[in-house]
Amino acid sequence: MSFVTNTTSGTIIVEDSFGTPLTAPTGFTKEGAIFSGWDKEVPSTIPSEDQEFVAQWTFCEPCENGVDAQCSMSVVENQCHYETSCSEGYDTLQGTGTKAPTCSPTPYRIQYDLKGGENNENNPDSYDITSGTIELLAPTKVGNTFNGWSPRSDIPQGSTGEKSFTANWIADTYTITFVSKNSSVPAPITGDFNASVKDKWPQELLTRSGYTFVNWVVSGTYQNYTNGARYNENTEVFKENITLKPKWKECTLCKESTGFSCSMSVVENQCHYETSCSEGYEVYENA
Repeated sequence: MSFVTNTTSGTIIVEDSFGTPLTAPTGFTKEGAIFSGWDKEVPSTIPSEDQEFVAQWTFCEPCENGVDAQCSMSVVENQCHYETSCSEGYDTLQGTGTKAPTCSPTPYRIQYDLKGGENNENNPDSYDITSGTIELLAPTKVGNTFNGWSPRSDIPQGSTGEKSFTANWIADTYTITFVSKNSSVPAPITGDFNASVKDKWPQELLTRSGYTFVNWVVSGTYQNYTNGARYNENTEVFKENITLKPKWKECTLCKESTGFSCSMSVVENQCHYETSCSEGYEVYENA
């Protein structure tokens, strides 16, 4: 019986008498390949005629070394065996059978602390070592102006590791302006977005001859306010530039008659009357 190994062992001849148990030779090797059997079934005993059997080999996939990986291949116990070392920023993808393992870029997570803002939809959630330089885009936040990322605003090409970025904001400032055609008004007040208006509200008393002050109302139409709406300084916050005007209530005028004299003035935002009745008359209070 001839066993062609296609190795340095050459052809191995097995000679014996008909019917004698036959065992195929072993122990031969081929560099970079694993023995996968003979080209046809080997009988269990010596047949009546000479036969030739040819060894079949499967070659292991060669390693590909590069900047991302160092690899060596050997055959151990008729199995392809690889030793692979991936560079920083790469993960090893295990090979199977005769297929060599490879190195794949490690994905890294990018986290954002937006401090109540909304991220730009084009800012990525992850990157890897092969990504180009990433320039982070500005997020948005109502009532605030973006003031950059911390600790930096980009991820240079070739970076590794998870990254965290914090958005910095400057609160927008808004002004409330007071106007009146009939009286002097307080100076404008200014505050940061969402800051309480009450803390900066003017304390001076608004006066107008013959009228008492009722409250402030909105002058004009805005995103958050309608024209003429009452403005409650005790609950409002700064959220846009607006103008306010006073609402007045007119005091009833005196009507003098026979035996009766009257004068009207406004004292501490109340209608105040001075009356005098002649002898034989008395003052009647109107509700």
